[in-house]
Amino acid sequence: MKIIPKISLLIIAAILLIMGGVGFFLIRSTQNVLNKQIDLHLTEHIDMVKKEILNISENIKGITKTLSHHPFIRKALFLQQSRGINRILNDTIQIYPFYNYIMIVDSRGDVFAASTRDALGNKIEGEQLLGKNIRENIMYSQALLKETVTGNIGIDPYLRLIGLKRDISQWFITPVIERGEEARGWVVVSYDWGKEISLMLHEVETGLREEIDNTAEVLLVDDKGEIIVENSTVVNVSGFSSERLYKEDILEFGNSRIKLVISYNKEEIDKPAIEMRNYLIAIGLLITILLSLLLSLILHKTILKRLNILHKGTDEMIKGELQYRLPETGDDEISDLAKAFNHMGESLHNTLGELTYERDFVRNIIKSMIDTLVVATPEARIISVNQAICNLLGYSEKELTGQPMNILFAEEELELKDLGLNELLTKGFISNVEKIYMSKEGRKIPVLFSGALMLDNEGDVQGIVCAAQDITDLKRAEEKLRKTTVSRDYMDNIIHSMINMLIVVTPEAVIQTVNQAACHILGYNEEELIGRSVSMVFAEEENGGFKAKWFDELVERGSVSNVERTYISKGGKDIAVLFSGSVMPDGDGGVQGVVFVAQDITVIKQMEEEARVKEINMLAISKLATLGEVATGIAHEINQPLAYISGFIQNLEIAFNENKVKPEKVKEKLKRAYKQVGRITDIIQHLRTFGRKDRIKSFNEEIVIEEVLNNTLLIMGERIRLNNIQLTKRIAEDLPVFKGNANQMEQVFINLFQNAIDAVSSIKEAEIKINMYYNKGALITEFSDNGKGIDKELQSRIFDPFFTTKEVGQGTGLGLSIVHGIVEEHNGIIACESEVGKGTTFKITIHL
Repeated sequence: MKIIPKISLLIIAAILLIMGGVGFFLIRSTQNVLNKQIDLHLTEHIDMVKKEILNISENIKGITKTLSHHPFIRKALFLQQSRGINRILNDTIQIYPFYNYIMIVDSRGDVFAASTRDALGNKIEGEQLLGKNIRENIMYSQALLKETVTGNIGIDPYLRLIGLKRDISQWFITPVIERGEEARGWVVVSYDWGKEISLMLHEVETGLREEIDNTAEVLLVDDKGEIIVENSTVVNVSGFSSERLYKEDILEFGNSRIKLVISYNKEEIDKPAIEMRNYLIAIGLLITILLSLLLSLILHKTILKRLNILHKGTDEMIKGELQYRLPETGDDEISDLAKAFNHMGESLHNTLGELTYERDFVRNIIKSMIDTLVVATPEARIISVNQAICNLLGYSEKELTGQPMNILFAEEELELKDLGLNELLTKGFISNVEKIYMSKEGRKIPVLFSGALMLDNEGDVQGIVCAAQDITDLKRAEEKLRKTTVSRDYMDNIIHSMINMLIVVTPEAVIQTVNQAACHILGYNEEELIGRSVSMVFAEEENGGFKAKWFDELVERGSVSNVERTYISKGGKDIAVLFSGSVMPDGDGGVQGVVFVAQDITVIKQMEEEARVKEINMLAISKLATLGEVATGIAHEINQPLAYISGFIQNLEIAFNENKVKPEKVKEKLKRAYKQVGRITDIIQHLRTFGRKDRIKSFNEEIVIEEVLNNTLLIMGERIRLNNIQLTKRIAEDLPVFKGNANQMEQVFINLFQNAIDAVSSIKEAEIKINMYYNKGALITEFSDNGKGIDKELQSRIFDPFFTTKEVGQGTGLGLSIVHGIVEEHNGIIACESEVGKGTTFKITIHL
């Protein structure tokens, strides 16, 4: 056999072997690339879930910290009054749909304000949590730390109390601390990870099915290996299968560790490699047949040498030798190929040089910039920074790359929605906006901020470019200029023109400045006050602990506002004032001085005293009128036991005369007579208590509402019976007590009974109903009658002073107005519902 056929066969065999090897290599490479890409995708998605969970946790911590610094919540904890903060909790839980509850706990561990969600996610009041104490569970030991603490998954002691069963819930607790003191209380938030994570897993699973495999599954597995959350829509996951590949990582919630697992079908992933294998087999067979024919023709010509030259040129080009050129001999296709090869090498060489020059030029520009430069994705995640911002903030380029842009900004800037990026995305740019950067060490840096969008050829947003100039020196210059341009004479005129008293003292409480109002009211001239201790203007009871405690507390807190105190004039006269004080800081964080502002409220205090005396007199008049109206019933109430006692004595006398005394019967009747004497004593004693004049309002009694009703019936019971009125009482068990004045509440009940008795005076089957119960933090008492009712036109006026629907001489018109005032002073409201011919109901609601 000739050499050419031998060479052809050898070449064909070599081609088959090479193609087989290349095919095998390509298939394995394809599989490896696919597996690496898939593993990369899975890792990215797992990292995305972990980062999202971390961001949500930090966001929840930030919200609990914000609530712990809320002035209303601090004030409520300081005053031990929960009124006013439920709205804050309700607004917060309304904004964040995955919160199970938010509650405020006082320093004793008691829950005194809460807002929750029901099983359907609707916001509801948190009465079930009120009064619970966190000392009874794991929260309290962790709450003693002076920082935000997170609980473990599934250990939430209060979910079942509000009717929820959520296994993937976690609580966060933040102390409310005032300047290093012990915690005044805690803010506790319970977060439902189940819904949040389910949405995350659904999003991840959707992305994986679009990018990799439509059988991808994402699920959460607990430490026992049980699946607790799954989003599969292809099959029902009942365990791990050998037919699937799995990628897993650990998610940490407090000390709880939950495994995130992503899986996919092996066969679906290997489909591209199998298709490529079949395609390569078909192509290989076809190429082999064609090459067999071509080689038979080509090898008959002397072209092997020239092909080797082309091969060498290709190798040189692959090595990067773009200046290498092939010899251009002949006038055939190979020569044309050599020319084209040389032209391609020259073009590549020129293009590479231009690209290298442009790359180096841009890099040099960015490195040489004095201002900071940040390039971010459309989602505001940093992808590139220059050296200027690294130098300014103290980060390395590696520390910033991949982080969200909010790492650059101070906390007050983070309150702005999207850092102002919504405006940037709408307008395409923002220019010269003042913002505050935060360095790695926590130093705040004012900057002049600008930003612009990078658009691709289709007009879509490719990224965001943000530049900022450090204006620290400029801001300092502005502040210095502002301070130096304020006229001292102008400020002095303002101070001396003030109506209220103003005194400025040093940190050692020595008077530096006073205004004319202070001198006039206190009776001093300016020279007598300046340089003296400010304690000379405070009354003795105020001055006792002045420098030791009161003044130091003011300096530590920074300010006090509208506190009643007592000044003393030069002549020794006490002056009641409404006092406020605030600290003047110096430029280095110290105290430059303290400003006292006080308003003379002597006249106001006198007016308050006069009003109090008038109110007490009016209450006394109303009580006397009430006693006069019920006198007949009281007299009959006393006559009954007196008649029994008189009859017993007469019968006893007759028995003695007739010598028919039986000691056992006498003892029994003596007990009954003594009981009647006790009844008279109770009535008279209660009349004396009820009729006394209130000299000082006392609202510190613990009132049991049922006892108030029983005491009222001592006075009103006989009158109700004499008028043949059916009295029905429905009183709930375990009604709470409340602080107030029992004598005044009794006057409320007597007035309501009198009105009801008058209303049913013409009714044959007259009835009065009393209903007492507790509902949603309020104690409710309802007085209902089936009397003649009140016209709708008159119902809006019945609580006005001196207004009455009774005939002349039958009423003063003060009863219901006094009732209204007493109820309001007990933190309550009174309402009237009436219909002519059907009756009237007065409803008293006391908020506890």
